[in-house]
Amino acid sequence: MAKKKFNPFVLLYVVSAILLIISIAPIADTARDIYSTKGRYSGYEEESLFNDFMEKDYAGLVKKVNYNKGIGKSISDDEQDYYTFAECYDIAVDYYMYIKLGDTAKADKLKEQFEAKAQTLNRKIFKEALETVKNTYIAVS
Repeated sequence: MAKKKFNPFVLLYVVSAILLIISIAPIADTARDIYSTKGRYSGYEEESLFNDFMEKDYAGLVKKVNYNKGIGKSISDDEQDYYTFAECYDIAVDYYMYIKLGDTAKADKLKEQFEAKAQTLNRKIFKEALETVKNTYIAVS
């Protein structure tokens, strides 16, 4: 019976596997730190706001806009219409709620706020979408 020779590559594979297992925890910790500083705390970018707007997920847009405001993200000129639209949408939904509850005094104040905010929109696409929102929540009541 022949004796097997020691293969140095087996030792190399074992040591490599051990080093890989040991390095997983620090890599995961670093990835978590990168995500928390770059991902969550940097806020939502215009592309994400655009996607919600185009998919007519206005509630999602409002959520993202409020999150960005909450963390103090600066608003670029290109993003301003998203923020204004989200505020108008929020006002329209609140208006609808107050009308359904029979509180016309609060609803009238909100309608005035809505009209004032709507005047500050710059781009046509936002104005057209806001007209749909107005027809849904304000004109119906």
